[in-house]
Formats: sequence, structure tokens, C-alpha cells
Amino acid sequence: VTPHGERCASARAYELLACCAAGDKPRSSANRVVQLGVEILHEEWNNPELDIGSLARRLGLHRSSFSRQFHAALGLAPSDYLMKLRMQNAMSLLKGSDLEIKEIADRCGWKDANYFSRCIRQVTGSPPHAFRQLSS
Repeated sequence: VTPHGERCASARAYELLACCAAGDKPRSSANRVVQLGVEILHEEWNNPELDIGSLARRLGLHRSSFSRQFHAALGLAPSDYLMKLRMQNAMSLLKGSDLEIKEIADRCGWKDANYFSRCIRQVTGSPPHAFRQLSS
């Protein structure tokens, strides 16, 4: 995912949320499904049981159908969108709190603190404790 792609996806997500907040009618049923999906992701990003399959079922779609519609609307896979939400919040907690790494992983929706550490390392190039020290 490129920085330009992230900006485009963020802009589209903002547009969808603004449309929803204003009570505008969606242009299509696919957009409405994506709107609802984005809303649920923003409300429940820290739920470790939330995955794209369960989200799609809640919206009455097959996982692949929902993923295609989501990607077409936002230019990003829903699983990547969820991961970005979790990572943004986790990095914020790492920078701004003294919580233990496991506690941050739990609060941000990771079931496994070791997997959380690998994800942080993949994004930042440093393990969580080192990222925290560099950010202070």
C-alpha cells in the first residue's frame, strides 16, 4: 500500500462516514454495505473476535463479496483497514502510555501478544519496547 493509496482510502472512508452522519442516501446498496462495514470496524476495531468473515455475515454477504465491494469503494482490503485501525491505536498507546505490551495488544484486538509484537516490528522496524523508547 502506497502513501497515496492510503490517503485515497482515508479520504473515501471519511466521505462515507460524513455521508452516513449527514443521513444522505447512499448511491448504491454496495456503498451502503461498505458504509455499514466501516462503521462497525470503527466501533469494534478492538474486539479480538471481529474478523472480516464475521463482519460480512453480519452484513448478509459472503466474505469475498464484501471484500470486493469494500476494496472497490476504498481501494483497500477490509482486513488491511482493520489492521491499520488497530495499529494506529496500538502505536498511540505505545507512545502515550506506560501500559505493558500485552495489555496494549489486548486493548487493541490482538489475541496473541507475540503476533502483536511481530506486527509492530513489521510496520516500525522495531519491537514494541524499542518503538516506545524511540518515541519518548
